[in-house]
Amino acid sequence: MIAIKKKDNLIFFSGYILYFITLFMEDLPIEIPFLLMAFKLIRYLAYVLFTINICKQKYKKNDFLISLAFFVAFSLISIFTKDIYFIVILTIIASSTQIKTQDLFSISYWLLLTLSLMVMILMLLKILPNDDIVKGNGLDRYTLGYYHSNVFPLVILYIISYRMIIKKRLQKRELIFWAILGVITYYLCRSRAGILGMLFLLTSYLIISYYPNKIHLNNFLKLLLFKYSAVIFFILSIIMVVLQPLGNHYIYIINKLVSGRFALGYHKMLAVGLHFFNVMDGEAYLDSEITVDSGYIYVALRYGLAFILFYALIQRNIFLKYKNEFVVVICFTTFVLTNIIDNDLFSYGFLPFIISAFSKCSLKKYKNTILNALIKKGRQNE
Repeated sequence: MIAIKKKDNLIFFSGYILYFITLFMEDLPIEIPFLLMAFKLIRYLAYVLFTINICKQKYKKNDFLISLAFFVAFSLISIFTKDIYFIVILTIIASSTQIKTQDLFSISYWLLLTLSLMVMILMLLKILPNDDIVKGNGLDRYTLGYYHSNVFPLVILYIISYRMIIKKRLQKRELIFWAILGVITYYLCRSRAGILGMLFLLTSYLIISYYPNKIHLNNFLKLLLFKYSAVIFFILSIIMVVLQPLGNHYIYIINKLVSGRFALGYHKMLAVGLHFFNVMDGEAYLDSEITVDSGYIYVALRYGLAFILFYALIQRNIFLKYKNEFVVVICFTTFVLTNIIDNDLFSYGFLPFIISAFSKCSLKKYKNTILNALIKKGRQNE
């Protein structure tokens, strides 16, 4: 575990842990009014701690003015939408500017690992249910204590990504362990987002850590995949949604590959519209009971097309900030990919990546920086 030495960091991480836990609890099938009220009060306490930490920090004039402008803009959006998510995220970002990335992912790793083990124990004790959701093809999907079978595979994926970031280098035997766990998880939960994310993450990490001289990515492909892929997937997802009425055979095939997510997005779009800025409140959005299981489609329909710029900025910052610590970029890109078929851009697991994109502190320097050999080779070949 990691020691928190600075008092300001203690205030931030106290709020962060409380907020993280309350988000995690939303993934559990808990419907006890007393507990739900307790979680809400705990979240309010986290907001207070973040605000206190903001007041204790010193800001440059330009940083203060930019933050104030964003706060005013997001406040107006919250008034119309009755959704405070982006205000909360802005508060967390403003409170975390001096937080070290290493500390952030270390605490997130141990916290998520502990919470997931507790859920597993409660599930084995039959305090939390292990429901069997049978797919249309007859395959069983177990929830393993969570509200849906998609949750646990993503929890495992986040735990692996955090561990990759905080460790200098994972041994091959540990990578094999995670790969085996990924296969077992897929067999139990049948989550394609989880297994595809696991395949991309472990393969990419293995290549850049152990065989960096075996591949060469030119700058164009590097930028396309690691800097602009969120925007590209967002645009492609919206195009696929808009093109659904054409009835084209290839569009049908692509939609079938993602279990009809683009068709569901189209019907949701008919109900709520597609806007540059969406000022629809949450109740009106939920009047249409269609569930959108794509992060990009959800952001576009719930908040508007403009909000993809927020996630594009996150990816840009991570690419530029961690270009010499590329494991962070690889891990982030994994969730850029999984959000094509899963709505996880607002989760506790994704939260450390949002914070790390805007904090002023980076990782502790690796003795052997990941991807240095790959970058050097790429420069030699260009």
